[in-house]
Formats: sequence, structure tokens, C-alpha cells
Amino acid sequence: MDVILILALYFTPLIIAAARKLPNTGSVAVINILLGWTLVGWIVALAMAAGSGQPRGTQVNVINQPTYPSPAVPPVPQVQPADDPEIVELRKQLAAAELRNRITETDQRFYEKDTA
Repeated sequence: MDVILILALYFTPLIIAAARKLPNTGSVAVINILLGWTLVGWIVALAMAAGSGQPRGTQVNVINQPTYPSPAVPPVPQVQPADDPEIVELRKQLAAAELRNRITETDQRFYEKDTA
């Protein structure tokens, strides 16, 4: 009877882990069987059996939501050069000045303003 009591006491961590159906019952059994004869191994096995059976990591729940087609993006309108007669005349003057290789600062400002 004393032998049964000693074995029950020795395997207490394993009995607790099996009764609680812990996922680490195998680890508790290995530590209890191999290192249970040392007081430290038995306490470690008991701590593992008494600890929580939940993983300590963060649990992430992924919810699959239906995907919807993205709204159609309207095409960007192409900018056409202005048909203003004054701008057309300025362009002609600029082209003539470029041909003569005499672009003044005022002509350059008009050109930059027109093409911007």
C-alpha cells in the first residue's frame, strides 16, 4: 500500500496533466519520469501540469470579408492647347524669336506660362 501511495505522489504532476487534458501532457510525463526523482524536476513537472493549458501568444481572429470591385476611375481629360487667338499669336512670335535666336526674358515668361 505504501508503494502505491509513493507512486501516486511521484506521478501527481502526470495525473494532474492527464486529468486536465493539457496539450503538453507528454512534456509533463517526460520531465516527471526522467527528472521527477530530483525535487527540482518534480516541481517543474507539477508547475507545468498546474499552469494554464492556453498558449501565451496573442490570438488573432481573421474574418474574411467579401471583396467588392473598386469603382471605375474616370479617365483624365487631355489638356488641349488654348485656341485663344492671343495665345496663338504669342506662340507664333515665340517661334519666330527662337528661329532668330533672340528669346527675351518676356518671351520666355510667356512660353513658360503657356506650357504650364
